[in-house]
Amino acid sequence: MACSKLFSGDLPELTYHIIRYLGNDLRCLHSCVLVNRFWCRLAIPKLWEDPFSTSWRVNFCHHFLDIYFLLLSEEDKTREKEFGKYEIDHRMNSFSFNPLFNYPIYIKTLNTYQLKLHVINWLAYLEQTSNEPFVIQNDNPYPYLSLIMTHDKSTANLDIKEKSLKSRGMISVLCVLLFKLFITNGASLNDLNINICRNVEYYFIEVYTLILKNPNFVSDVENFTLIFPYTDFPINSSRDVILRSFLSLFTSIKKQTLSLNFIDNILLTNNLTNLIQSQANLSSLTITASSIFMTDAFRHCSKTLTFLKFNSCYFIDNSSFHGLRHLTQLKSLHVIECLRLNHVIQPLLDIPTPLKINSLTISCKITTIVPLQLLFQKIGPYLEHLELGIYNNIMREKALESVIEHCDKIKFLHLSNLNVIDNPRLFKLITNSSDHLKYLTLEYNNFNLDNKADSLEGLGQLLTGTLEYLNLNLHFNPGSLRTFLNGYRGGRIKKLIIRNRNYNSTLDTSNALKDFVKTKNLDYLSYRIENEYYDDNVIHVLEELIKEILIYVKVKNYEDLIVKITDFDA
Repeated sequence: MACSKLFSGDLPELTYHIIRYLGNDLRCLHSCVLVNRFWCRLAIPKLWEDPFSTSWRVNFCHHFLDIYFLLLSEEDKTREKEFGKYEIDHRMNSFSFNPLFNYPIYIKTLNTYQLKLHVINWLAYLEQTSNEPFVIQNDNPYPYLSLIMTHDKSTANLDIKEKSLKSRGMISVLCVLLFKLFITNGASLNDLNINICRNVEYYFIEVYTLILKNPNFVSDVENFTLIFPYTDFPINSSRDVILRSFLSLFTSIKKQTLSLNFIDNILLTNNLTNLIQSQANLSSLTITASSIFMTDAFRHCSKTLTFLKFNSCYFIDNSSFHGLRHLTQLKSLHVIECLRLNHVIQPLLDIPTPLKINSLTISCKITTIVPLQLLFQKIGPYLEHLELGIYNNIMREKALESVIEHCDKIKFLHLSNLNVIDNPRLFKLITNSSDHLKYLTLEYNNFNLDNKADSLEGLGQLLTGTLEYLNLNLHFNPGSLRTFLNGYRGGRIKKLIIRNRNYNSTLDTSNALKDFVKTKNLDYLSYRIENEYYDDNVIHVLEELIKEILIYVKVKNYEDLIVKITDFDA
């Protein structure tokens, strides 16, 4: 078929699909740009669909923002008198080339937080290089230690960097100019993530007014995220008019994410409820809120909604969720760190027809187990992907027993907050799912494996040949991981992830891993220590380990290998 298309003149079509298939593989896309002009014209739009999601690199002397700012109109370049004060105009005039493409028109994904992040880093870079010569810096002094965990301090560092900027008054100016650049060049977004931050007055009014005059910029948005992270952001009447008019532009949303800290604001609640109700094709809804009143909004998307996620919600009023009993097409339900879970479960139990949920997350405090047991009974024949994180030992014990009794087709299993007392039920559940289980993640809470090596060995003997992915988050003591790996009797695992909360066992662990990857023919390995402080011996051991095992297995970051339950949602 492929050969016939080549000789029938469909090579451009095939090449186009090849380029699109590469997705976000930036390295391959950059290589495609260098093949020839035809490939370059196909790869460039893909490379520039979502530039703001890339990480800032301190060792780059050029940045994609430079290209964007080169394309600003002369009016926008000259009207900002502050540009000269902060060396911005000097930066813009320092490039002697003209861009080859209309890069702004290609943008499809825009996250306002990421946009601001890059603007701040760009301004900080200008201030730094205007005072001192540019020096290439290495972000990671230990290139082989990409698997070691370090806490994410990006938000804190961003706040510090923003406050230290002499040119921080230019942040909003440049953000607005970028929006104007995209709009005036005819861009049309598919994904939009709006994060309403504190210093938003100028940004809020000018950007949204600009979009209201150019609705085509957001008329095709299918994935929409709105984040209000602060409780002290006022929604007055004038802002309400702008917000209501802005939200009315969205008519094609399929995936909607709302993160709110003050949903009890009547104006905002009404606007967001109307937004949900107005979407004829809404298939996915994620809500994060301190308290939530959804009235009957769910009834309006009953025929299309297949994915529903609640995160950190306080379900105040049971009557607010009566609309859930209309969600007969629901396939995925995820409830994380929420209170009064039964307000969500009971309406689903009232659905008279079969509820074919195949993906379920319950990770929160539970005060009564009966509704959850009834839910497992109702969806058991269809459930394939399960994540449980129940804190109370008794509730977790009864939940596991219910899963064992009613759910025998589990392919993906993620269990957190486990204790040693859960092992008998855990082993029984794994045995019960042995014909289907492909993905297993186990996270033990304060689990110390001293004198429990037999339990870990027993786990290794239970895992069968169907298993493709194993993620263990444990406090490994010397000898315990070796006991598990030596006891493993299953088939070939494609991805093995070890998250060790005891870095003192590094030497013994490294030898065990080295022996295991030699014999089990893994595809990928990630080894991560849950500690940000390392002595020289630990660093040396891990460096040598990764050097030795690279000939047997591909070593990746934890984030690159992690498999989440939501990965299975269409």
